[in-house]
Amino acid sequence: MRAQKRNDDITQIVAEACSLLGQLTWDTQRGAYLRGEKVCILLDPCPAEEGDRFDVPITILPLVGRATALEGISVVLRGDESDEAMIYYGLLNRRGQVLFRGLEKGRYRAEILPPEPVAWPMPFLVPVPSLAMVPSARTDEHRWRRRFRNADGSLVATLRERETGELELLFEAEERSWDSALVGVTWTPMSAEGEAATEPQRLFAVLAWSEVFGACVAEVHLGPMPQELELSLPQRPWPLESLTGEFIEALADSVARASTDHSRQAWRRLAQREEALPPEARRAIEEALGG
Repeated sequence: MRAQKRNDDITQIVAEACSLLGQLTWDTQRGAYLRGEKVCILLDPCPAEEGDRFDVPITILPLVGRATALEGISVVLRGDESDEAMIYYGLLNRRGQVLFRGLEKGRYRAEILPPEPVAWPMPFLVPVPSLAMVPSARTDEHRWRRRFRNADGSLVATLRERETGELELLFEAEERSWDSALVGVTWTPMSAEGEAATEPQRLFAVLAWSEVFGACVAEVHLGPMPQELELSLPQRPWPLESLTGEFIEALADSVARASTDHSRQAWRRLAQREEALPPEARRAIEEALGG
């Protein structure tokens, strides 16, 4: 009974927070404070240390129960609805807080996603809102795309339409510390009726430094563009020691989806890190690469 009541309280808190945030557009120079019957929300922007940007801590504090009940809930910030607009994503910590770094000056809307089971229930992936997609008939420079950035600003993911009309995911990180980092992603193609066309698909990518991009990058070929897509993106690197058991099949599929020679070379270098990679993971990568 107590567990059920706690779950009901969390559901009501999340629903009220969604309702409060849905009514608000806030400015990086002012922030906002919202209070309901079961939750209060504080958005408190402050100038970042460098440039004309802002760091924005967000606190979602339950007025009933404990803040730890909201740990792991996804928070998403949007500036506008254009294809070029960055979508920022992060997870609430055990204090009900998340810090977004380096936001451009302007007006934003915040959104939280109710907790749902995901394919990989680990704190390395952040669900983002479902995306409706319309294949483009325009020039290569104006094809469909959406850009995402993790809360600390270190990783950008670009979901984009290729010239073939298929979908590709590009990861970019300017910091050299992401070189050779493994990241995970899940994606679920949805039908026009909003139903999952397949089970959530698990994929990995290995970032590697590119002189062309001037950043650590990885490209992943997802396949034909669906009507709608559910996506979970990485907020930090995936621990190599966890690559056993259920992740082996995903590794082989991920190597096959590496869409450039640069990405395949990154996988080859990862397989050579015998001290960090479990033997079964190394074998799976080497077999997928062809020996």
